[in-house]
Amino acid sequence: MTTVQIAIDDRSYAGELCELLVSDGMHCVHLLSHPNPNLQGVVVADEHLVDYLTETQGIDHGRCVVFVRHLEFDAQRLFDAGVRYVIHAGCSPEVGRMIVIAAERQLTNAAMAGGMNAAGLLLDPADKLFLQAVGIGHW
Repeated sequence: MTTVQIAIDDRSYAGELCELLVSDGMHCVHLLSHPNPNLQGVVVADEHLVDYLTETQGIDHGRCVVFVRHLEFDAQRLFDAGVRYVIHAGCSPEVGRMIVIAAERQLTNAAMAGGMNAAGLLLDPADKLFLQAVGIGHW
């Protein structure tokens, strides 16, 4: 089971994303106002929390998925900070779920490359096909 923290102001989107992740039986999801650095796994956070995550919380941006509301956001600043995954508010929660799974996969691959024991992800054939279509990983 993998852990996901969702700390976004859009409670409706957060709830839908939570339901989708929990429904596969492979996710433990925490809906929070601010991410908890003591919890492992992927952190989905609002763009305005990016600086806060490192400065105050000590959360590595490499495990963050940033939720942005505007089409015009500072992608370079996020990339320079180490963020590699973004969910736009206009994306459906189903697409958001796939982005979270891609981030989990990256964390799992990094953990295995580092010699750590990491659980694999359980993806159904539709998930694998979607990830292949958008060019994320080898399934």
